Amino acid sequence: MADAARRDSIVAAIVTRLKEILVSSGYQTDAGRNVFLWRTTPLGANEVPGCIVRDPDRRVTYEYSDSVRDYELLLEVVGVGSPGNPDDLGAVGDDIYKALLEGDRTLGGLVNDITPDSDEKVYDQQAQRIGGMLMRFKVRYRTS
Repeated sequence: MADAARRDSIVAAIVTRLKEILVSSGYQTDAGRNVFLWRTTPLGANEVPGCIVRDPDRRVTYEYSDSVRDYELLLEVVGVGSPGNPDDLGAVGDDIYKALLEGDRTLGGLVNDITPDSDEKVYDQQAQRIGGMLMRFKVRYRTS
């Protein structure tokens, strides 16, 4: 699989995994109802809790040949809590960690591993207080 197509497949698998975040599936929130890829506008009141997925950076960690490389993909997931109830942000963050790190961390063999890198909480006070959490993960995979 070509490098760009492999990257797109990985991101699509991450989005699919995040869409499984539903109370009916054993999670604390229904953030999986609102998962967006590279969303640039704030989530609306009817779109939270939710997640925004971005894959802004990828670097080669080892090159075996012209066509076989190990990559480390930086994955950013922004979890957004409910307006007026920013305390549910912790539950959204826990759900994102559970979805990506518990169970199969290879996405069915698509990647070598997913590891947490960092997370950062941000709160904003406009009409209502709302919280967001920028969570970074490293996704390691090999092309062939």
